[in-house]
This record gives sequence, C-alpha cells and structure tokens, in this order.
Amino acid sequence: MALTFQSVIDKLTETIQRDDLVPDYLDFVNEAVHELALVHSFEQMKAIGTGTVAPGTTRAQLPPDFKELQDGRYPVFDSVAGSLVPVFTRPEIEKLLGNSNALGFVPPICYIYTQDFTAGQASFNLDLPAPDPNNVSHLLTMNYFAYPAIQTDPTQTTPMITYYFNMVFQKSASLAFDSINDPAGQAHENEYMKMLQPYIAEDLEASQADVTGKRT
Repeated sequence: MALTFQSVIDKLTETIQRDDLVPDYLDFVNEAVHELALVHSFEQMKAIGTGTVAPGTTRAQLPPDFKELQDGRYPVFDSVAGSLVPVFTRPEIEKLLGNSNALGFVPPICYIYTQDFTAGQASFNLDLPAPDPNNVSHLLTMNYFAYPAIQTDPTQTTPMITYYFNMVFQKSASLAFDSINDPAGQAHENEYMKMLQPYIAEDLEASQADVTGKRT
C-alpha cells in the first residue's frame, strides 16, 4: 500500500491520542515535509522546469517551487545555444567580465543566477548578461530542486514520505507535541535528528555515484 499523508496522520493519531489535535495533523505533516526539504536537497526533490527570456529582455523567472539549481555549472538548456549553458552567480560573472585574462571562460550564452526580494517575497531568476542582439526568444529547460507542494488532500503523497516516512513522522510528532508544550516533543525531535544525518550522507553518496556514472 502506498504511503500517503494520511498514513502519517494515522500514525500520529495512534501515537498522540489527542482528539483536539486531529484537525491539525495534516498541517503538521506538511510542515515536517517542508522542514526536511529545507535542511537538504534530496534526490527526490529534483525537478525540471521551463522559462522564457523574451526578445529584448534578459530575465527568466525560476519556478514558484524553486529551492536551488541542481549541482554543476550547467543546469540549464537554452534553445538558442542548442545545448546546456553555464550559470554563474553575480560576483563570479562580474569577476570574469572584469578580467580580460578570464574572458575566454565566458561563453556567448550564459546566465546569472539572481535573487530579488524587493517585492516583499523572494523571486529567483536567471539573467542573460545583456539582451540578445538577435532579438530572439530563449526557451529554457531548468534542472533544479523543488520544495514539495503543500497538500490539502491527505490521500496524496510525496516522495519525501515514500522514501523518508519515519523521519517525516518523527518531525510531525515533534511539532504536534510542541504545540501543546508536551515534553514528548523533544524525544521525537531527537529521533528525527538521529535519522537525519545518515539519510543525508546516504543521499550525498548516491548523488556522487550518479555524477561519476557508478550508479544505475
């Protein structure tokens, strides 16, 4: 049977035995999944998104569930280049553009990863260093890590529950007990923390094996 948000809720109901908390369990599970995704970008969070740099502009916005770009210098496919293209941070590109000896490392098409907080919330973007002189659209395919969607239907699932059910349960229980100032919350938090680092180490090892071609 597939593990779902309801599977975690059922275990919380059995463990905590507080009828007054039952309506809040889905929120606790959503928060636990998000907290887990904040701590580490797991393989199960990998996603592919699309964007467009319109003619005469420089910017494509990253998807709303964006956390960070996937590892590596070349996480974006550009339709005009016809290939994967590099992404730099702004300090990196400014250093390269300002150093004549390094200009050979800047390809004709590349992007600058930027963060914009001026609208009151974070906006993550990819910018060309300058508008394309050919006045054409750049269609982008972006490889990134995505935050899991907030679920309102407990029958739904997420790979974070499928792969890390016990961690999600322990974190959810910690949040639930903490909401009523029950010291049992700390015991569940301790269990969550004991699981966390080994799972992160395992995920990093698997990711490295993917990069080196040793994992199938």
